Amino acid sequence: MSHEDVARFLELVSSESAIEDALNVAATQQGDVAEIAVRLAEEHGLHFSRDEFSGAVEAFHRVHSGELDDAELEGVSGGFNPQPEPPAISGGATQNPWFSQPWSKKFNWGP
Repeated sequence: MSHEDVARFLELVSSESAIEDALNVAATQQGDVAEIAVRLAEEHGLHFSRDEFSGAVEAFHRVHSGELDDAELEGVSGGFNPQPEPPAISGGATQNPWFSQPWSKKFNWGP
């Protein structure tokens, strides 16, 4: 359930500027973005841990930067991509997608 809640929360981030703004403020003020995400998600009836949120954001950036771990490499065969498009890419969103926002860059996902 918590992984689905992380996905739903990231969709909310893409559609509600107040949530996105709160995360960006946390990022610029050196706050704990994951902890704020957990609190904001709970206000919307979504439940996940800060580690689950951080892991999801880091995994997304790692996968989409071209860096795969051994387990992910095993899952890729014949060009099959098990990763769905992230929220706000396919829906014709008018805002920047969540993964291009300053708060999402607070996580350590790349070299």
